[in-house]
Amino acid sequence: MIAEPSLAARVIVVGTDLSLGAQNALARAVDIGREQGATVEIVHAAAVPSPPALSVVDDDAAAIEARAAIEELAAEVRRSGVRAHLRLADSSAVRGLRDAAAELAPDLVVVGARGRVVPDALLGSTAERVASGVRAPVLLVRRHASEAYRRVLLAIGSHGDVRRVVAAASFVAPDADVGFLHAYEALHETTLMLQGTTQASLSLYQRLARREARAALVKRLDAAGVSDPHLVLRHGNRRLVLEREARRPSNDLLVLERSRSATRRFLLGSAARAVIAHGTTDVLLV
Repeated sequence: MIAEPSLAARVIVVGTDLSLGAQNALARAVDIGREQGATVEIVHAAAVPSPPALSVVDDDAAAIEARAAIEELAAEVRRSGVRAHLRLADSSAVRGLRDAAAELAPDLVVVGARGRVVPDALLGSTAERVASGVRAPVLLVRRHASEAYRRVLLAIGSHGDVRRVVAAASFVAPDADVGFLHAYEALHETTLMLQGTTQASLSLYQRLARREARAALVKRLDAAGVSDPHLVLRHGNRRLVLEREARRPSNDLLVLERSRSATRRFLLGSAARAVIAHGTTDVLLV
């Protein structure tokens, strides 16, 4: 159902701070790297400048211990048969990952996600800020990477590049059971409700809207070369629909397309930001 990933897809960037969320992100990045034959670039960034990478001169015992742990993580990845490089950046986590993505032009950036917390409330979480500042697909990992993704939903809007979304999903989850999610609302539905339209008439109106949405979605998927798609149509506001799907335990991964807007800071849009902040499933932003 999903096209094969490009043979040129060979680099994954993943951030780690040795936290549990970062461990899950690294494990997922390594699994995908092994599946796709990709090199995994492991980025550890410190907010306070540190000595040059791999320097033996460091008076801070905690920094020495953390660096040794990160180097051992990279060594473990290599011993597992996956190519891996360690990058120590004297910057914030966000800047370190953005800089690595700008330099390497990776096929995927992987970040551990835990939603928004109080220190991040105004600027957004680290995961959100990384996703809004890089061009590559960004995988936000919340769950333990115990196995490959099996149940994946690709959220398809009224516009956007379906082929690009499909290709990114194929790279991350090549063997998954894929559904194509589309949220729809009947035109002027709220106005009709306020005007006292009967429930029977409103239900008919909604069924017609669903039929039109389905036909349009099938046409777009057919044009993108997707055969025999499994369609998941949900009635309601797109942001609310995506939030619900991002909390549904049966979904392993939700795939969203970011706006192609040149306004980088607001690249994600309200629906994607809500999913990052409140969802519980892993999310791939394309």
